[in-house]
Amino acid sequence: MEGMFSIKLLEFDHQQKQSTELQMNRFQNELLVNDDYKFQRKSCQAEDSRRNSTYMLQTDVYHKILRAQARAERKTKAEKAKKKRPTLYSRPTSTSSGNDTNGKASGRPRVCYKCYKPGH
Repeated sequence: MEGMFSIKLLEFDHQQKQSTELQMNRFQNELLVNDDYKFQRKSCQAEDSRRNSTYMLQTDVYHKILRAQARAERKTKAEKAKKKRPTLYSRPTSTSSGNDTNGKASGRPRVCYKCYKPGH
């Protein structure tokens, strides 16, 4: 009886080896025929493209923020310059009728544009 079990066990092992070899040969043949298999690099490439697009979005936002800050600085400088700009004509401090002793309106300098002397 033991001889019969050992013979059956050997036959079973031999069948198993043949079937695994046959399966391995099939897989190898399929791999050789279909050699255009791409490994999982696509996920890495997709991840890289996501990183690049995220980086591009961040840089765009960063540049928009910089432009907005520059605009705000220019605006505040312009407002400060407006406030500091001297007036060309002095305003009268007294509350007079608005006429000078000569009968002319006060507040404007009476200077000649050619010689820069007052009075003519």
